[in-house]
Amino acid sequence: MKKNKVVAALLAAAMVFSMSACSKKDDETEKTKEEKETTEKVESESDESAEETTTAEASESETETEAETTPAAGAELTKEQYDAMTEDELIEMAGITDRDNVTMEQYVWLVNTLKFAEIKEDKGAIWPDAQSITRQALNHLKKGLPADKESKAEEFITSPEPAVRYYGYGLLESLTGVTEDDVKMAVSHAKDETEPMVLCAAISALANDMKTPEVAEFIFTMSHHEVLQVRSKSMTAIGNTWSIGVPGTTERLIEVMNDKNEDEYVRGMACHLCGQLHDEALVEPLKAILFSEEEDDKLKGEAARGLMILFYDSPFNEHTSEAAWNVLKEYYSATPRTNTNPQYLALNDMTKKSSSNYDAWKEMATFFDTDEFYNIMVDIIKDENALGALRTCAVDCVKAQCSDEKFVELGSVVDSLTDDGAQKVVDEYQKKLES
Repeated sequence: MKKNKVVAALLAAAMVFSMSACSKKDDETEKTKEEKETTEKVESESDESAEETTTAEASESETETEAETTPAAGAELTKEQYDAMTEDELIEMAGITDRDNVTMEQYVWLVNTLKFAEIKEDKGAIWPDAQSITRQALNHLKKGLPADKESKAEEFITSPEPAVRYYGYGLLESLTGVTEDDVKMAVSHAKDETEPMVLCAAISALANDMKTPEVAEFIFTMSHHEVLQVRSKSMTAIGNTWSIGVPGTTERLIEVMNDKNEDEYVRGMACHLCGQLHDEALVEPLKAILFSEEEDDKLKGEAARGLMILFYDSPFNEHTSEAAWNVLKEYYSATPRTNTNPQYLALNDMTKKSSSNYDAWKEMATFFDTDEFYNIMVDIIKDENALGALRTCAVDCVKAQCSDEKFVELGSVVDSLTDDGAQKVVDEYQKKLES
């Protein structure tokens, strides 16, 4: 009996141990399962995160690639992109959606793209290409540009880009000159400017303000500049009606026109434009060039233009000079005439009359005899050696300056012409007769 109790006790203990072992195994199995599920979940989340990162990186890469080819509005621009763009694309890139209301920020951004414009030049000036997409865009947006855009002039004038500085000075130009404050600002920066293109723009902006001593000093200095275009542009300021009475203008122009070491173009500019000072002291120096055996016919033609301005003052007819007319009479009457001498450009001024001032001019120019003038023109018209343009110009001058009866009388002269160049003269006369 005692033995049976022991056995029963042993069996019970074994069952408890077995149940405990099973429970432990089940617990371990469950734990392993949970750990496995957790690991799989983490790995899954890690894979999803990696996939999202890869997708984001790909998207960012695509965006960067797109940005390289199509910059966002107002972004930086490269020369290569600029050269491949159209005007409309540039406006779009500036962020301009309303072309009638351009913001100041958009306007400034657009102006700064002038740094990519091609630079043009001739003997008279240097400038950013007017056909560049920037200049075209600014022109087409003109009505929509900020009303106070001139307030940005100094910002542009101090830009590191020459083309932008050029544009800044252009903002200051006006028929009556710039304001006193703007003059001071412009001169202060212009004195330190070294870029010829920008100096040309500064001279143009200040050309009507030579009565301001600082401006006169600057422009006189520029008239000695090593670059041809800067010297040439200076002549347009010195030989300017706004410069009448400025000390040194007449003397500087005479010096330039007589300087045989100076470029012929600059000398010609001085000869042509000096007439606008309406200074009788210029007549004799111009006459000396006009009848010089050393000077070429082109320079003589420019001297004739200067004298014509002194005498006839086209298109305003506000001034006149008897001394200048006496030299011109001699010039146009001189023979033998050639295909290059005398020039027709000066005479062409007399084909036009001021609608408001011509009658008053005629009252001042009492020395101007229209019959004498008619005879000189007839002599030119009949001269088969004279330049064809000069002969037809003489026909137009008779129409403008002489009576209707005299112009009708001219018909018999024209009809008598038989030389090779006669037909052009006949055609011009007939056109004027019918007008």
